[in-house]
Amino acid sequence: MFQITSMNKPYFFGVVVGVVVVVAGMWIVGFYPVAMVQHTPIFAHEYRVNLAMASSYYEGVAWLTESDRISPDDLEMILKEIVVTGLIDEVMVTRYLSDELGKTTYNNRLEERVAELAQDGEFMAQLGSIMDASDKDVRAYFLRTKVRYEMLDEIIEEDVLTWLDQQRPNADIQVYVPELVWNGSEVVARD
Repeated sequence: MFQITSMNKPYFFGVVVGVVVVVAGMWIVGFYPVAMVQHTPIFAHEYRVNLAMASSYYEGVAWLTESDRISPDDLEMILKEIVVTGLIDEVMVTRYLSDELGKTTYNNRLEERVAELAQDGEFMAQLGSIMDASDKDVRAYFLRTKVRYEMLDEIIEEDVLTWLDQQRPNADIQVYVPELVWNGSEVVARD
């Protein structure tokens, strides 16, 4: 059994401090999973960026439907549910496309189509403004998602939403956001 002696106290203390620093750094950066889909993690930093963009988008267009405004607490929970469900769907779509097309072909097609969309500077500026996001985040979290769904639509025979509704119950999904739970078909607020 390991015993702490005066000889190994500094070493032991250094290891403990090192572990605490690494764990704190991972927490701050968001390098921990908020969900798992078929053993593929969805990291907190992805969740945070998507949640911030969704919130900014809603605030940007809310003036269009002033009478239908949702309370801030309800809106936050609804956006969390939508964002985590969307990230789960994205993992399933990515995995399917990668399997169907081959990883290299899939990645090449994805990046070509994203690059085509990103060439429209006005479009990128408008998206960035509405979502309060950088070009990098718009490309990573909006354009890539859009292109993936378009690619899926070209391959499958049914509607994309119908396909997702059929895939979700068969997937191994865990959600680690404390106020959310996976009900077998979508993410919902925990009771």
